[in-house]
Amino acid sequence: MKVLLTAYTAYPRIGGRSTVMNILKQCLEAAGHQVDILAHTPGLQEVYIVGRQRVQKYPLRKAVEAYLDRTLPFSFPDMTPWMRWRETERYTFEAAIRAMDLSAYDLIHTHDIMSSLACQRAIENIPIVASFHNLKSKEWQVNDQDGCKPSIETRYVSREEYFSVSRPAYTLVPCEWLRASFIELGAEPSRLHVVPYGILLQDFQQKAAAETELIKKSGVPVLLCPARLVPIKGHRYLLRALERLQREGRTFVCWIAGNGVLEQELKEEVRRRNLTESVRFLGGRTDLPAVMRLADVVVLPTLHDTSPLVIMEAQLSGLPVISTDVGGVKDLLLDDPAGMVGPGADAEYLYRAISQFIAEPEKWSRRAQLFRSRAEERWSDKRLAEETLSWYRTAIESFRGNPHAQKELKLDEELLRAVFESGSNPPALTEQGSIDGKVYGGEASVPFTVHLLDISWVTLQTAKTDAQGHFSFEHVPPGAYAVMGTDGTRWNALHVQVRARERSICHLSL
Repeated sequence: MKVLLTAYTAYPRIGGRSTVMNILKQCLEAAGHQVDILAHTPGLQEVYIVGRQRVQKYPLRKAVEAYLDRTLPFSFPDMTPWMRWRETERYTFEAAIRAMDLSAYDLIHTHDIMSSLACQRAIENIPIVASFHNLKSKEWQVNDQDGCKPSIETRYVSREEYFSVSRPAYTLVPCEWLRASFIELGAEPSRLHVVPYGILLQDFQQKAAAETELIKKSGVPVLLCPARLVPIKGHRYLLRALERLQREGRTFVCWIAGNGVLEQELKEEVRRRNLTESVRFLGGRTDLPAVMRLADVVVLPTLHDTSPLVIMEAQLSGLPVISTDVGGVKDLLLDDPAGMVGPGADAEYLYRAISQFIAEPEKWSRRAQLFRSRAEERWSDKRLAEETLSWYRTAIESFRGNPHAQKELKLDEELLRAVFESGSNPPALTEQGSIDGKVYGGEASVPFTVHLLDISWVTLQTAKTDAQGHFSFEHVPPGAYAVMGTDGTRWNALHVQVRARERSICHLSL
């Protein structure tokens, strides 16, 4: 079988969806199948099938913008700028897929909202299975975007997610919590199937035995927080708990493994809380199993998550886990005697849980070691391959064509009508802000490309810097964004909060 895994997000990238796709790719290849990956290039300027085909986005985006200029004022005149930016990007991604030759593939397996919607409309004669790894509408709530967006945009996020899940004939999710959430959203239960994640066990064991430059100080417990440096991972609550522990004279070191848009802000907070001797930022890691070998406990203070791979890896490493009762996290720790869960966004809970561990580390370590063999059975890569292939075969055998396929660019009127006919009030005119910034690229030549992204990492606007590296985005609605700069090879991104009638400043170093 020849399978194409697709995602809107960039590939490769450390963590999250890239890791899940890599694991699945290697599992399927070990079973004798050929697997390719379609995604954005790391600089977000092209869509490509890794090692095979690539399509430049810019000319496609200009064509989409011209089409929307002609159609939207008559069809959906109340569409907000933010909604239009997302529609533009989705149709551009769809056009890139349509421009590729996919005829050699037996099945397409999408891995996010944008790729599910785009592939259903761009691909007519190849069966599609969809996987989803989070609940985006919930993520927007947790990030407090509902509070700064008009109701029509909140409705748009919800309907976008609903149609991405409900259109595929077969949708796979990693846990019961996400399945129940999609059913609550309105998806048909018979189309939703739970296939838990797996870990490449042999690869994990080899990496765990590898050397690392990190050194563990004798007698000092190591708390490991392996999470992207983004607001939804809850690092700030952990830092508050650590500050209190340090004031009380507790001895510990906390390693924070990950990168992301909050890196500079979190490092500044560590300095402000006088935690520089106790907290160390490790950056993005490809050797996390070896890092876990040196750790004593994994702490994941996430505000929203579905089925975090780092919890599975901690269980395979024989480590206790301190995390939060959000999303599908509790499902992973329900029968783990070394797992502690409590409320999200609660520094007091994290303080108490870490205190319990520091008081009796041997007890928690013994419990974690006892659970290790059960984790190896539960997170088997062979089990993942067998269950996934079973659904692939079912999808191929029952395939009768994709009913939503379009041969050329057209508005997704079904989705948009569901948004605008929902009774949501037309958006009131809101005062907007802007972003000014500069990209520092060392000896690299300018201009650089700069992307304005929303919190789900969808490209909203793209600009080029001037000869000095300066850029700006005007008329930006208030809210949380990321700004990403790239020279086509290197990239960096920062979190930016836009407020009405204000200019936000953003400086990026590549």
